[in-house]
Amino acid sequence: MPPAIPSPAGPPAVLSLTARKSTSDAPQAAPSSMPQLSHYLSLEPPQLQFLDVQRHTRYIQAFVIRNLTCKAVRVRFLPPKSSVFRLAPHVKPADAVAPGLPLQVEVEYLFSGALTDRAGGAGGTKGQARRKDAEGAEGHRLGEEDIDDVLVVVTEFGRVDVPLCARSPCAVISYPTRLDFGKILVGCHSTKEVLLHNAGSIGGTFSLSCDDLKTPGLQVAFAPPSATIEARKSLKVRVEIMAQKDEQRRATGGAFEERVKVRLTGVSALDGRPPAIELRGVSVTERLHCLVGTEETDAVDMGRLYFGQSRKKTISLLNDGPFPAHFRAQPQPSISQDDLNPSPTPLDNEDPLDALIRSAVSSSPSTSLVSISPCSGTVPAYGELQISVTLTTPPYVPQKGFFTGQQMEAIEAMQKPIDVKCIVECEELMQTTSLNVRAVASVPGLGVGPADRLVFGGCPVGERRDRGMTLTNRHAHLPLTFKIDKVTSIFSSVTHGTLGPLESLPLVVTFLPNHTGPHVKPLTIRYADTLYSMHLEVEAEGLPSPLFAAKPKLLPKTTTKGGLDKTADDLAPQYQYVREEDAVQMKRQKGGPPTMTRLMKKEHWAEEDNKALDSLLQTMQMSQSTITVDANPFALGTQQLRDKIVNRQKYTRAMRHGGQAYRRQQREAATIKKQLEQ
Repeated sequence: MPPAIPSPAGPPAVLSLTARKSTSDAPQAAPSSMPQLSHYLSLEPPQLQFLDVQRHTRYIQAFVIRNLTCKAVRVRFLPPKSSVFRLAPHVKPADAVAPGLPLQVEVEYLFSGALTDRAGGAGGTKGQARRKDAEGAEGHRLGEEDIDDVLVVVTEFGRVDVPLCARSPCAVISYPTRLDFGKILVGCHSTKEVLLHNAGSIGGTFSLSCDDLKTPGLQVAFAPPSATIEARKSLKVRVEIMAQKDEQRRATGGAFEERVKVRLTGVSALDGRPPAIELRGVSVTERLHCLVGTEETDAVDMGRLYFGQSRKKTISLLNDGPFPAHFRAQPQPSISQDDLNPSPTPLDNEDPLDALIRSAVSSSPSTSLVSISPCSGTVPAYGELQISVTLTTPPYVPQKGFFTGQQMEAIEAMQKPIDVKCIVECEELMQTTSLNVRAVASVPGLGVGPADRLVFGGCPVGERRDRGMTLTNRHAHLPLTFKIDKVTSIFSSVTHGTLGPLESLPLVVTFLPNHTGPHVKPLTIRYADTLYSMHLEVEAEGLPSPLFAAKPKLLPKTTTKGGLDKTADDLAPQYQYVREEDAVQMKRQKGGPPTMTRLMKKEHWAEEDNKALDSLLQTMQMSQSTITVDANPFALGTQQLRDKIVNRQKYTRAMRHGGQAYRRQQREAATIKKQLEQ
């Protein structure tokens, strides 16, 4: 409220102040007690304040008394004790208030330089005592114009005290007296702002302190702790509180209540000591827990696996607090800087599995054996979030060179423990949790017996040769999957399956040629989820068959006839195994056995070629005489067929030499033409 401007001469100036209710911008006086009078009379406003008063200036404020009854009520006024307050001249000391009508009462304030008590006043003695007590207040202003008094309204129902206060220009600083932080995390900072407003006409200074803390482990800080607030200005103060980790406070629930002392400078001394600010809240603990199933753990055991395989497990992040928690998970590099620069050749006396892990991790520092998905996110309050951890091991590739069977068995028997450290971080909770991913990796071992190659020998086209083979899993703890690839003319009784630890599986491999000539494709066996492969050399040859025998059945018979209904096929053996003496006596010729096409393309014949031609012609003649029922009139005899082959050979030789001569002539003509052009 702006101060009044005194008149330069003559009687004192009169400044009318409109009555208003008390707000936070003005100093609060003690509320008036109206026992049982609220049902009969209403008084608005309950107190009168004269702010920024000056000497020789009259100030007027009014309050209204309203009769709430259905009959007239007589009121009487006891004037204030001090001489600076008085009722307006037109206000009667006693008056009657009609039913339902208001009565306006005006009070004047005028300070002329001397403060005296009025005889018969109602509140002068109390106001003088408060002024005398406030004269020694440090840092507070106490002008001669400052005074508190009381106007008493007496009715037939009782009496009502109307507080009167006058203040010279000073700072009027208001602020909230309670600050509730709610739930705060132990070990984390929590911040709230306090707004201090100066509604006075001059600047004031404040200072906040909280030295005597009753709660152990609680820290309170202010920013700024003290400052000056200009007139009609506001200032925000940040209050930062932190509850340190304390097991005792965690057991007692964490509730705290502290008082902040407030010291003000430049305010009126009659307003009393400024109230303290109460800090309330509850400190709670919150953590992220890594659960595997229902148990909390700091390690994820992937078990045993082969090199090259991947293993995936799902873990849960549990938040036991009332606030959402943001996390970030990543594997931590577990190799040194020297390992990031691997040598081009293996180190001396180095474990081959150690070299494998070193080369896999150091090949790209950004990659790791462990991947986490999702690697970041938010765990809701009192909630749970599932993440997947995947361990991927590098496949084992044997080094170049010769390895004996004992060396390979020793490598397969090795077990490499893998331990990768992962970090789960939460900045809000200032928590870092270590999660170790552990596994034991091995090299798979598949044994093939009785030999590492399949020798079938020669087999006529249309017949079959069978040979037994045994697959063995050499690992003592892990099962092993296998799959046999399809190869022309080679069939297996079992094409895929799973071998238990140290389990052996006998099977039968069949060679069923559909053409003459050697079999050159190896038999490939893939194992350990097709990550590794083994190639078996096959020594077999398809021979010309004198008879076109029916194609034998590969699968065993599902139904058999019994009794007298059996036939010769029912009594025939299911397999035709290779005789060892036939396999040993097999002699593989370079380029395969002789054929008609190969003989016709030959330029120079030897004695062996003549014998081979006679054998082929004899085989074809026997085939025609056995299979053909009626003689073919267009079929050539043995001598005619030989002449045809010889003529075909001469024709091929002539075409080959004629083509070479023709190309030679073309080149010579092109050379002569080029020389003529030059």
